[in-house]
Amino acid sequence: MQSSAGMSLLLGTILASSTLSLSGAAELGSNQDVPTPEQVEAKCKDRLSRDFGDFGSEWVQSMVRSATPDQLVQLFERCEPAYPTRKVDGAASERGRALYTSLGCAFCHGNDIRGGNGGPSLLRSQLVMRDRQGEAIARVVLRGVPNTVMPSFPLKANEIADIAEFLHSFDVTSGGAAEGGTSTSIVTGSAAAGANYFERHCADCHSTSADLSGIAAKYSDPKRLQQRWLMPQRSTPVIASVTMADGQSIEGQVVRSDEFRVVLRVGANRQLVFHRSAENFRISVRDPLARHKELLPTYSDRDIHDVTAYLQTLTQPSPTPPAIRGSTRKEAELVKEQALLDDTSRNSGLTPDAILNPVPGSWPTYSGDYSGRRYSSLKKINQSNVNHLTLAWTTRLTAGPDDRGPHPVIIAGDGKQTSSNTTALADVRGSILQVDGVLYASSPDNAWAIDARTGDVLWHFNWKTRGAMRLGNRGLGMWGHFLYLATPDNYLVSIDSRTGEKRWQVEIASFEQQYFSSSPAPIVVGNRVLVGTANLLNAPGFLKSYDAATGDLQWTHYSVPMDAEDPGLRTWKDLDAARHGGGMVWIPGSYDADTNLYIYGTGNPTPAYMADQRGNGDALYTCSIIAVDVSTGRRVWHYQLSPNDTHDWDAGLTPVLADISIKGRVRKVVMAAARNGYFFVMDRITGENLLTSKFSSSANWAYPDLNAHGQPIRIPAKDHHISGALVSPANQGAANWYPASYSPDYELLFVSAAESWAMYYSTSSDAGGANSLQGKSEVAVDGDYYLKAISPKTGTTAWSVKYSSAGSLSSGILTTAGKLLFAGDADGNLVARDPGSGTPLWNARLQKVTNAPQTYLLDGEQYVLVASGDTLYSFKLKSK
Repeated sequence: MQSSAGMSLLLGTILASSTLSLSGAAELGSNQDVPTPEQVEAKCKDRLSRDFGDFGSEWVQSMVRSATPDQLVQLFERCEPAYPTRKVDGAASERGRALYTSLGCAFCHGNDIRGGNGGPSLLRSQLVMRDRQGEAIARVVLRGVPNTVMPSFPLKANEIADIAEFLHSFDVTSGGAAEGGTSTSIVTGSAAAGANYFERHCADCHSTSADLSGIAAKYSDPKRLQQRWLMPQRSTPVIASVTMADGQSIEGQVVRSDEFRVVLRVGANRQLVFHRSAENFRISVRDPLARHKELLPTYSDRDIHDVTAYLQTLTQPSPTPPAIRGSTRKEAELVKEQALLDDTSRNSGLTPDAILNPVPGSWPTYSGDYSGRRYSSLKKINQSNVNHLTLAWTTRLTAGPDDRGPHPVIIAGDGKQTSSNTTALADVRGSILQVDGVLYASSPDNAWAIDARTGDVLWHFNWKTRGAMRLGNRGLGMWGHFLYLATPDNYLVSIDSRTGEKRWQVEIASFEQQYFSSSPAPIVVGNRVLVGTANLLNAPGFLKSYDAATGDLQWTHYSVPMDAEDPGLRTWKDLDAARHGGGMVWIPGSYDADTNLYIYGTGNPTPAYMADQRGNGDALYTCSIIAVDVSTGRRVWHYQLSPNDTHDWDAGLTPVLADISIKGRVRKVVMAAARNGYFFVMDRITGENLLTSKFSSSANWAYPDLNAHGQPIRIPAKDHHISGALVSPANQGAANWYPASYSPDYELLFVSAAESWAMYYSTSSDAGGANSLQGKSEVAVDGDYYLKAISPKTGTTAWSVKYSSAGSLSSGILTTAGKLLFAGDADGNLVARDPGSGTPLWNARLQKVTNAPQTYLLDGEQYVLVASGDTLYSFKLKSK
């Protein structure tokens, strides 16, 4: 229960920040009588319950009755009567529904206006709730929303009025809640305990009478205040002092610091670059946020709630902030890096055997071969000569219909397309096939054939989309002379690899049900094309097999129980919950030819964050590694990485297959470093768990002990909390879909990893059959990024390299028989390392590495290929 002073403060906040219109404010009477608390409660019931509902009716009554007479008058005037009362015109509403659907509004906002693929819910939108006859809605419809995917629509007034009638036909005023659910206060901790914690851990650096004086007035929203003290925004620059070999000292602001160089800004317009390889200087860094990073793993959720409650009491105005300390000047030299260009050829077809047993130096499928290892037997580039790598060629790709060639541009598809709604940068995130001297690259709705020797584009295929979410494209599949592209609007398209012309198209999933299918790279096994799909609604995930020649559907395997006989149904609330339970298949898997098993990962259960709505069981077969017989689509085994997941830590990854000696016995294994921070090794014939270990040192969401099946057991308190739960890893995970690599030379699995933290807050639990990602809000707190080497024999981390925290995860990994590891780091460098130690051996500065590096061999020369957004870079050894 809050104190009377605290209630008055919060009441003052609602009065000062109220956005309620005064146009409908009622008058008390000509003599401006002061209303009674009961009158204010009755008139402002909806407003008060929306903003303070979680404290209960007694708290609301107490707060209002402690208000001063002037506050009661102001509050009474500001509480306009609810929302407009309407009688909906049924015919107009039906016309509006048809327009809403045909314009594609349902795709983003959902058929039931509760939110869909990327668009907000309109059910409780304040704009919709306050709109009367389309006047408020018209402003958004006619102008669009700048810097978002919401375009403008040149509609007539009567059409907008019809759409408004349709939106008003829903019971949007129910509960009077604002968009995003019921507003709640997160202040539930003890201010006294928070003051005690502050004195012990924070007072050495901060003062409540100086830098934190009046902090609660500056951040009136407690949630925002909590986020700012957990990990403040960087307002003071990181200062570094460099001491040269001759004793000279240079101090400046750190512009960039990674494994290879340190860039300082000294003075107003000078930047100095220090190359770490020179080893002729020492550097010391003063980071104002370093102590916050150190404390982060030590906080309990109760500590966070208590400190937030204490800081909420600091309401005095802030003094003028102290001046920021300046920098001194000195000089050093700037170093420039250069690149070279080179060479030409053509293509034949790809047989199933050439995928099963790839020609050395080719890259015929997503991982280079079926194993998922991303390991190449090439060794012309090796540790002895890798520092002689130079640029062979680079090419920039143009996406959309505005590509002017000179190569052929082939446009196909059923959608309505204009330059304004389809042209975008070609963001290459997936694998690039290399067959017979031709590279085949892709991005959402686009595919290119490129000469692997020169980088010249041979043809460009562009798909006219019906409209869908473009989250990325992981690559193409190939069979004979035919390529396979999955599109965001749910088509599997077969393309002639020689000409770029479309052969056929089949619909993978229902467009009306808001699936989107561009994410997974099709995997070809024999004459079968295996592909999955994705969805952000509460819908079932699945894997499908199509005939490579004709496009005929061969079988469908669902990720969740679809009938009452499925033994996995016992882990769900009921059959209806299971049938809407998610488990999307959005990342390609691996194939074991000895057992004819396709082994792949499934997505999170839906609703994603509310286990009680699913039945609070394991929610099979979501967040699982599944093995299906390729001939029949029958599930042979499964192993769940995150039982009853509540954090969206799916198993969207490519499992890695290898033969490894464990306890003196060679085992055929499948391994996975999961988003939840745990590493798993299973028998790939039976699915038996052989090893589980924690590769994320910060992961705090599970109990220390595993269950009998080697699975982590979640701590319910770390799901989310009204006052926030500090959870590691953050939503992105300790690892993600970025491909790992296994080197048989070192018997290590290499993973792009994160040690990250976020606050998880409980929000509205109305999943309502719409967007599956409701029920919690998340605010990232901090994160560091790593390259880690994990032993599948022991589960231990052999070594790790910490990247600059300024970047993020974006790249997968390649290892080669040349005893090299290639990966992009978090600072935009492509780096070659020693796989035994992580020591960097060579690097090239790119803007950002957006896919996993690959390698291929042509004319006796080995190339290393990587993408940086819309640009491809190919490296080879310098000519002698």
